[in-house]
Amino acid sequence: MFSILGKEGEVSRQAKAKLAIFRIHHLTYENIDQHGNCDLLCSTHHFGRMVWYLGSKIRIDGLIIDMILRGLIHDAESAVELYHMMYSQFQSVKEATVQQASRIDLLKVYARTESKQSRYIERALQAYHQISVQTSG
Repeated sequence: MFSILGKEGEVSRQAKAKLAIFRIHHLTYENIDQHGNCDLLCSTHHFGRMVWYLGSKIRIDGLIIDMILRGLIHDAESAVELYHMMYSQFQSVKEATVQQASRIDLLKVYARTESKQSRYIERALQAYHQISVQTSG
């Protein structure tokens, strides 16, 4: 078990080092989110931590937009589902449950009820739909 207090009740050097690493990770996630570079961590073991961090800060819009634009609809849906698990009292959870929304409809409900960047998410979904129609037809 990890304890931050040493023998004398002071914060141990190991704890200070761990806290510094957490701060660096959080600053990195903030920077990646600000610059729309979520794909940088996509294939690393840090990606899940970043998704959790952004969800805990109620800042998954950029991540969702990035996933939609890269055609990762299932991943975007999973991010919204995780967000709903974290914040089951939010309006998007209630609406998604009533509508039994999944996939693109789940993303639309999230965009309409919770997102601070709803227009961007809606446009990304429109672009995804147009590309899907072009490639399938």
